[in-house]
This record gives sequence, structure tokens and C-alpha cells, in this order.
Amino acid sequence: MRRSIIFSVFIITVALVQFAHGAAPEGTAKATVDEVKAAGHATDQAYLKKDVATLKQYLADEYVGSWPDGSTTDKKQELSDLESGKYKMESVEYKEEKVTLYGNMAVAFVLAHVKEEFDGKKTEGDFRTTGVMILRDGRWQTVAVHTSKVEKN
Repeated sequence: MRRSIIFSVFIITVALVQFAHGAAPEGTAKATVDEVKAAGHATDQAYLKKDVATLKQYLADEYVGSWPDGSTTDKKQELSDLESGKYKMESVEYKEEKVTLYGNMAVAFVLAHVKEEFDGKKTEGDFRTTGVMILRDGRWQTVAVHTSKVEKN
């Protein structure tokens, strides 16, 4: 499973789950959820449009992704794969989403059905992802993502 789509799943999940604002400090919840939502929409569009400049804003410099095959990637590799066309996002269908905000940090647990292509190989299936974002310099950035493939019974 390609890591970029799962990162996008995480970002959009953070953006769309409205109950997360209940865990934020009083008086800041709506603004925080709105900011995360905007980051999620921008990130999703960046993957779909191969907009590396926008995606650079939403991946922290220390970003690390951990994938079902045991491999890891950093920000530089993630951006390179998108820009070169090695990775192509096709679609995402969210099945379960749970996000909790802790001040300037968000943790998301996601189950999604994804379709994508990486290095000429198409992948489709259900994946569980845990993602961590931080609010830094006024914008949300993803610092870590871990993804596991859901095996059918």
C-alpha cells in the first residue's frame, strides 16, 4: 500500500470528524477544527493535482511514514514520488474515523478503502491508519503516519 494515500486519508479524517472539537480547550475548539479541516482539504487536493508545493506545507520536516510492508519514508521521498508520477492517487472511501485533539496535537484512527498506483502497480483494499499532526507556526503538519492492511476473513 502506498503511503501517500494513507497520509491523505489521515488529513481528511482530521478535517471531517466534528466530535474532535470536544477535546480541545474551551473557546478554541471551532477555530482549531476549522483550521484542521482547511489543511485536510488542501492536502487532499495537493495529492490529486500532484501539487508538491502545497503538500510541502503540510508535511513536517521530520515526517516519517511507516507502511504495511515494513518500509518507511520521509518528507523528501514522499514529495519526490508524487512529483515524478511514481505515485498516483485514485480514490479514498472512509469507513471509520476517530480523531482526538490534544492542544496543538491531533491523533487520528482511520479505516478507509483506497485505490492508488505506485510504481506501475495498482492497489485497492481496506487499510487502518494512525496519524499524528501538530500545530506549528500557525499551520497543521503531519509528523507521523502508520498504516496496516486489513486482511479479509
